[in-house]
Amino acid sequence: MTDQGELEHRRVKRFYRGTNKVGFTRQIARKQRRQRVIYNLSTSTAPENNLTAAVGFRESDLLPYTPPTVHHHISNSSRYYNDLAAWLGTHSGDPALIV
Repeated sequence: MTDQGELEHRRVKRFYRGTNKVGFTRQIARKQRRQRVIYNLSTSTAPENNLTAAVGFRESDLLPYTPPTVHHHISNSSRYYNDLAAWLGTHSGDPALIV
């Protein structure tokens, strides 16, 4: 069985292969940070009041085919939804919502 230190060493070696070998320490640190952020996003849960505008990575809400000329995708499912009035109330101080 491989110990945790050896697994971490292999992980860093894998990151090193993806660098250009110039300033590799910073590049590896950036890759590790990016991986940690993605992991934290994937394990975070939605707030109890369901006022998030995103579906977690672990959740599944398949989108129908949408041609590239269409601006956005809309799911056929109503499993994940937001109460628009509640969401707007929660984000009332957001400068992006000022008309």
